Formats: sequence, structure tokens, C-alpha cells
Amino acid sequence: MRDIRVAMHEHFVESIVAATPASPFTAQLIDCLDQDFAAGGPVADLLGNWHASPRSDAVAMRVCGALHAAALTRRDEALAERYPERCPNWRMDEVLPAARAFLLREHDWVAEFIRSPPQTNETRRSIALLAAFLTIASDYDGVIDTFELVRAPA
Repeated sequence: MRDIRVAMHEHFVESIVAATPASPFTAQLIDCLDQDFAAGGPVADLLGNWHASPRSDAVAMRVCGALHAAALTRRDEALAERYPERCPNWRMDEVLPAARAFLLREHDWVAEFIRSPPQTNETRRSIALLAAFLTIASDYDGVIDTFELVRAPA
């Protein structure tokens, strides 16, 4: 595989473009992850030896997912206080130091977390279920629930 630094940077840039319309927060966070990787920070420590394709593995979303999980579960209270769910007027210059500190302190947890592909909130992934739901709904009068299986935090 070509130089991981080049592949990772290209992946981060591509991920920023993809995230920008839907999530300015995620786009800015990925930009910061890219800069941290280039500077040899905790992101480089986590991803510098990535052996597969960063793009195919959606590495940027894996790291964003780890940080988001840490904020949502309050694994890191400082990070949680700065994430959009609790801070609608978030500022990346406040989020980033908390994110970097978490990545340094919880390196092993994050490394384990990013081994799994990310779960994203893309509505298009459920389009395959639409035909089945419509067929069921035509003959069934009850409620149709869907459940998503997620990995419990360690």
C-alpha cells in the first residue's frame, strides 16, 4: 500500500467534503483529525499503522464515532459538555482539546472501538426495507418497529 500518510490525508479530505452538507460539526472535527494526524498527535498514534484502506474502512467516521460515543455515554465528561447535544453553540477550538485529551488518555479503548465499522445515520441504508414494510403494512394493521443492534460500550 502507498504511504499511509498520503492515503489518510486523502481520506480525511474526502470525508470532510462528504460530511459538510449534513454535519458541519463532523466536517470540522475530521479536519482537525487530519491536522492532528499530520502533526503526529494522538490521531497519528492511533492510525499511523492502519494496514487497510482508510477509505474502505471509513476510518474518519470510526474515530468520530468513538469520540461521539464517549460524549454520549459520558465516558468523558469534558468532551460531553462540549458536544452539540449538550452545547448547541459548540466551538471546535473548545471541542478539540477535550477530544485530543480523551484520545491520549483512552488510547486503548479508542483503538478497540475503531476496530469495528461505524454505524451511521444515513437514511438511504434503510431503503431496502421499504418494499418489505409496504407489503407488511398492506396486510397488517399493527405497529411495525425496527430495532438496531449496537455494541454495548466497554
